[in-house]
Formats: sequence, structure tokens, C-alpha cells
Amino acid sequence: MKWLKNFISDIMSRATSRKFLVLLLAVGLHLNNPIGFTGDNLVWVFGAFIGFNVLEKFTGVVQK
Repeated sequence: MKWLKNFISDIMSRATSRKFLVLLLAVGLHLNNPIGFTGDNLVWVFGAFIGFNVLEKFTGVVQK
């Protein structure tokens, strides 16, 4: 049963990761307005995510 607990914990940590949440946000925005939210907008969403990660690493705010 320990493997099941570890598996569920791993799935939950992946599902709540910032990358996954950004992906869900982008897909949700596209599904909400497929014509208005294009691949160009997706580039901006991921660019903001990467920029935030870089800023976080430079400021040393990352906590584990």
C-alpha cells in the first residue's frame, strides 16, 4: 500500500505544479475563445511563466 500512497502523492504534486497549472490555464483560455486565443497568445503565457521562474531564481525566493 505504500507504493499506492507514493503514486498518489506524486500525481498530486505534478497536478499542482506551476507548469501544469499554466498549461491548464492556456488550454482553458483557448477552449473558451478558440479564435481569439491563438498559439501566439500561448507563447506569451509560457514566456511569462519562464520569466517568473528566472526572476524567482535571481531573487532567491525559491523555497523547498
